[in-house]
Amino acid sequence: MLEKFLLIVAILVAFVVGYESLSDIGVFNERGTFKELVLDEYLNKASGKTFDEISITNHNSRDYERRSSKDITVINDFLSNFNKFQIVETKETSYFKYTIYLSNNDTMENIVIHILGDNLLFVNINHLAIKEDKEKKIKTYKLVDNRHTYKIVNDSIDFNYLNQLFYSLSEDE
Repeated sequence: MLEKFLLIVAILVAFVVGYESLSDIGVFNERGTFKELVLDEYLNKASGKTFDEISITNHNSRDYERRSSKDITVINDFLSNFNKFQIVETKETSYFKYTIYLSNNDTMENIVIHILGDNLLFVNINHLAIKEDKEKKIKTYKLVDNRHTYKIVNDSIDFNYLNQLFYSLSEDE
């Protein structure tokens, strides 16, 4: 009886250790393109299906300067630049270099992308969850966020592009 118990414990320990080891090397992590894992997740859950503003904070400057634009062409160019990235979820972390906000100001929903390095992104997807109690005729609005850190595996961040984009935007006051 004790032998069976010890065998079961040994199997469970082996399973947990094996799962953790596989998880640490990324076997179970989400993989896909930036469009699939970030943009499509936002579009599937958000009430506002478009972005009407892009803002960038430069964490490399002394005073964390922030600039923005409501030009749809600028937003679309940025998205097409990032949508090509193949990404995999990771546990790595680092300091912020740039923070990019893609916002829908009507619904207050957004995607916040923190650039942590040449190939590291911390992404926060904020979408509106609406619950409706038809009996009481009450709607409840709640902003829900999903956070993930991704490693770019097919390319790297073009900091020249980000720098040019940043300085092409209007200064926030």
